[in-house]
Amino acid sequence: MTKKHYIALADAIKDHNTLVAKIGGTEFQPTQLDSLATFCQRQNPRFNRQRWLDYINGFCGPNGGAVKTPIAKCGNCKKSFTTKGLAVHQHIAHGVTASQVVRLIASLQPEKPKPENPAEVAGRQW
Repeated sequence: MTKKHYIALADAIKDHNTLVAKIGGTEFQPTQLDSLATFCQRQNPRFNRQRWLDYINGFCGPNGGAVKTPIAKCGNCKKSFTTKGLAVHQHIAHGVTASQVVRLIASLQPEKPKPENPAEVAGRQW
C-alpha cells in the first residue's frame, strides 16, 4: 500500500465517524483503529502509525503538518488573529475584561451541527 491508500483509508474512517456522529451509530473504536494500523504497518514498514492515527483524530493534516486554526478579525482595528490570539489582543490592546474575553471566544467557536432525524435520513434516496 502507498501513502495515497493510507490517506484514503483514513479519510473514509473520518467520513464514517462524522456521519455516525450526526445520525447516530457507532464510531470506529480505538481497538479497531489499532488493528487497522497494525495491518498497515505490516503492509509497509515505513508506515507512520502515530501520524495516521493523529490524522484520523484531527490532530494533524495528512502529511503530519499542523491543522490550520481559524482566523478571526478584531472588530476595532481589523487585524487578523487566531481565535485565542484575538482574545489576548482584545484584552491587552482594547481593555476587554476577562469575562468578555471568555464570551468572545465562545462566540467564535463554530456551532455544532444539529443531529439529523434518523427517520428523515432513512427515507432519503442516495
